[in-house]
Amino acid sequence: MTETPTEARQTAANLEERRRALADRAAALSARAEQIAYAATVDRDPAARKTLDGIVKEQLAFAIEAKHLEAAAAEAKRRIAQAEAAAAEAELRRKATLARAQLAELADVGRDLNAALQQFSDTFTRFLATGDVLRQLGFAFPGRDLQRVNVSRAIDTALHHLRLSNRPVAPSQQVTLDALVASWAAQVEARIAAALGDETDEAA
Repeated sequence: MTETPTEARQTAANLEERRRALADRAAALSARAEQIAYAATVDRDPAARKTLDGIVKEQLAFAIEAKHLEAAAAEAKRRIAQAEAAAAEAELRRKATLARAQLAELADVGRDLNAALQQFSDTFTRFLATGDVLRQLGFAFPGRDLQRVNVSRAIDTALHHLRLSNRPVAPSQQVTLDALVASWAAQVEARIAAALGDETDEAA
């Protein structure tokens, strides 16, 4: 079973702890050997000789163990790299799966944006045509140029916060499309009411 990066790093830390303990023990043995070396080799003290021989055997065992730990530590480093690479690949695959799901959403958003723009284009064309009819009927609806200027201002008002318009609109000049159309419609309605002789609210 492949180790996780955390598990692999913990294994390496354990090996390093064992290496340090072995080095400390080896240093202590070397110091002890230095203390009894003269007595064991010159004075030929039997007890010192026996102790020194035991130290030498232990030092040899430590040297072998140190090589084993060094090899294990190298393998631990390799496994850390392997575990990190596997974790990175798994994370990349996880993100790729999420990204693929977002592509489906993106396709829907693209269609919705296009449909919204097409609907706006169609509705604005109706707006211009309706204004043309009102002018032809003699009710002084704003001309197409004025409509475009004011509608552009309303669009800039709506889209500036999305950074889709580079034309900032002063707060006093900001307007919404429904308010703009309602204002013009009210002016035309007043003229229609006058032409029809409609009763005023006060008369009613």
